[in-house]
Amino acid sequence: MRRGLDGKRRIGDVDAHRDYRVVLVGTVHGLERADLDYHLDQVMVELLRLESADPAAADPSLDVEFSTATVRLAVSIEAPDPIKATNAASGFIRSAIHAAGGSTPDWPTVDGLKWALELTSLEAGQLVIN
Repeated sequence: MRRGLDGKRRIGDVDAHRDYRVVLVGTVHGLERADLDYHLDQVMVELLRLESADPAAADPSLDVEFSTATVRLAVSIEAPDPIKATNAASGFIRSAIHAAGGSTPDWPTVDGLKWALELTSLEAGQLVIN
């Protein structure tokens, strides 16, 4: 059993709540600029559609550098830990790409270097024994 700074005993976290901003950066191959622009518009439509159906996902975004076809996709995910957040974001983003007619043959694994993660909020209550 842990003790807090006030000397009281603490019995673990109760109702832990964490929000992570998960980002994937990748390159799109095989599309001309106009086709890439159209496809990414469709991906964004799908990201917003999925967001409305998933209470754990929020604020999807998509940025592109057309000169290099580099795309940055991001979503905020509520999850208990970073691995679960990255897994959820991976499925969320990949589903949007597929729904928009894209393919993801070289999709990075969760432990791949193409993912970035930031803890954006943490709220947890604790049971305190006097």
